[in-house]
Amino acid sequence: MLSWIPGQAWTQERSSELGFYYVMRTSFSLFLFHTILAVFLIRVESSKDFRAKIQDGLWPIKLLFLAGIFTLSFFIPNDFFLLYAKISLVGASFFILVQLVMIVDFAHHWNESWLGNWDEKEENIIWYYGLLLSSLGLLILVVATSVAAYVLFCGSGCTFNTVVVSSNLIICAAFTALSLHPKVQNLARTGLLQSSVVAFYATFLIFSALARETGECNPFHQSTVLTTSSATVSSLFLIVFVLFSMVRTASSTAMFQDEEAPILLQEHTPLGFESEPNPDQEGNRQQPAARIADDEEERCTYNYCFFHSAFALGAMYIAMLITSWLDTRTEDSSSEFTTPLIDTGSTAMWVKIASAWVVSALYVW
Repeated sequence: MLSWIPGQAWTQERSSELGFYYVMRTSFSLFLFHTILAVFLIRVESSKDFRAKIQDGLWPIKLLFLAGIFTLSFFIPNDFFLLYAKISLVGASFFILVQLVMIVDFAHHWNESWLGNWDEKEENIIWYYGLLLSSLGLLILVVATSVAAYVLFCGSGCTFNTVVVSSNLIICAAFTALSLHPKVQNLARTGLLQSSVVAFYATFLIFSALARETGECNPFHQSTVLTTSSATVSSLFLIVFVLFSMVRTASSTAMFQDEEAPILLQEHTPLGFESEPNPDQEGNRQQPAARIADDEEERCTYNYCFFHSAFALGAMYIAMLITSWLDTRTEDSSSEFTTPLIDTGSTAMWVKIASAWVVSALYVW
């Protein structure tokens, strides 16, 4: 039925290869779509700029534009997408690095926010207890996840897994103890919460990495449910990462504003005077209706260019997850392309292990 698409041989034997190219075409379409919008929305500072309407509206046109890009991608030779796959490997790695920086920033922002609420009034001691309970809860999860990793992946003959889990525990214990040192707390205003957040995320990455191993030490190496859920969780991390970056950008720009813009404004007449309340059916005078003000008339609440740049890199990142970081070959197969499980294999495992080490290094730095 789709045999009209040029350069495609729709046969059962080539289903894996076609699946690979479908992923790359979808990723490329999303990447190009968000890149064009990111370039077009550079230096949009308020809703007074006519380009802001593209960000906030014109959804039918944008969806048609995206559908057009995806359709045209089928007329691009497959060799181009082999090159794009290699470029995506670099883009996805950069996306992971930015994501790890945001994880550390999130830990500091969480701690500063709750400490600020506690410092405002001594009666707000509930925020202190919230910090303490959250920190202890995350540290308990770190221990529990590590124990589960030892039980599931560190059996007889699995020396490598044992070394990875043990080294992560040692690193987490080291920077947690370092964060509690008085000199470090005075210099960086750090504490137990930041270290527990980073420790939990690093431990989660280590556990997830060992679950991607294809050897006998991984009892889940043939589980499609586990690999599919991994891609789902990673996609959710992408969305949460972008949303958190938007909130952080908004809170940063608010520091430079003289006063906070009101959200609700009273309805005014064309001459600028307040309108008289309208009587209802019983003759009672009603209050004038409130309208939603444009909160981006003076300054955008987040960076439009960064928003689309993050999703452009995220499109590359998701493509790498689905193709297991281009790990599409097997030693016992004569075909160049196989059907690997999502986000599985030695490359996917090492990406997560390296990410755990990098996020720990970023926090210590």
